[in-house]
Amino acid sequence: MAPMPSYEEAKIWGILAAENTANHLSAAEVLARNGFRGQAISLTVLAVEEAVKARAMLGYARSQHRPGFGLDEAMMRKVIRGPHQVRHLIAWFQGGSDEAKALLASGTSDPEAEARLKADFAALDWLMLANTTKNRGLYVDRLGGGSWSTPAAATEAQWEMAMAVATPFVAEAGNQAAQWMADPTRGAADQTESSPP
Repeated sequence: MAPMPSYEEAKIWGILAAENTANHLSAAEVLARNGFRGQAISLTVLAVEEAVKARAMLGYARSQHRPGFGLDEAMMRKVIRGPHQVRHLIAWFQGGSDEAKALLASGTSDPEAEARLKADFAALDWLMLANTTKNRGLYVDRLGGGSWSTPAAATEAQWEMAMAVATPFVAEAGNQAAQWMADPTRGAADQTESSPP
């Protein structure tokens, strides 16, 4: 089993992963514009997975200056090397809106927060199927009953949903990496509570 990265290595890993996740998303946009939506959706899934690692690594690096980081070494190993589903679930926790979380906690009625909660659960549905979606964007498969799954079958609506989930998440990973780049001595120590690592 590989050792955990040092704080400095975690910072570098987080910054490089944030750059890579933005590259995945840019490449996905090029593919989609050229009619390769299945492959583009697969890259958006990879972008989310890499963004989870970026944000977790930057949080881990930040924890040397701010004790109490929420992921212990065992969980960090799952984020780095564990099943894709771990990163998909963490993405939902990291990306959930404050409005939706408050609505769940309060039980009150707020149409705007309810709309955000509906969007958050749609993102969760997408993330729960993300690994299957990623594979369908890359491989041809016989589904049975004479039907086939091909990357070319991906729809515009599926592409739009992938981008709706991935874009803000990838942007936040980039924002956190930019904070480290702007002030390497403090990193994301001033990050708000609404943007968990």
